[in-house]
Amino acid sequence: MPGRLNMLLRLHERQPDRVKVSVRLCPRAPVQVDGVAVELFSEGGEPISSRLILPISGCVEQAFSTMVELRAHGPIGAGARVVATVWTESGPLESSCPAEPSPDLHDHLQGRRLISMLSQDNPLHGLGHQERCRLGQVFGWLAPSAPCQPKIFEDRDALAEVVCEDLGLDADQSAWVRGLMAED
Repeated sequence: MPGRLNMLLRLHERQPDRVKVSVRLCPRAPVQVDGVAVELFSEGGEPISSRLILPISGCVEQAFSTMVELRAHGPIGAGARVVATVWTESGPLESSCPAEPSPDLHDHLQGRRLISMLSQDNPLHGLGHQERCRLGQVFGWLAPSAPCQPKIFEDRDALAEVVCEDLGLDADQSAWVRGLMAED
């Protein structure tokens, strides 16, 4: 029956002449699998690697994943794709993924790779230390700079002033906070 099996491909590593991909089979119900093949194709659809036949055959009842490495006959050009085919009782099922690294949606939204704020060629280099610390707290993909140094206040009034300013309190709220801070 169509739709009983999903196959997912994910690129994990790319070198100039090879790729590593994971092949994941996810059955919704038990399904008879008669074989799985993985191959690398150029942008024009020509095979640029040997076809790798995976030793998967029989009734697949639960999800499983395997990692494979495909070696191209030469350098992998732009636009290359990895194509996997699984043969089931209801016919072949194909899945493909680009052979070029690209960010996952999660990485794209969350920013997995950290951007250094200490590098001289970084546009953030001209910022002050406290500004970089604040940016690092807001934007998680910025690598932390040197640890933020705590400010030590001897004067309680100066401390109350900074706290009220940082919190954006109005005059009444500031007076209340200053009263709390004045208590021992």
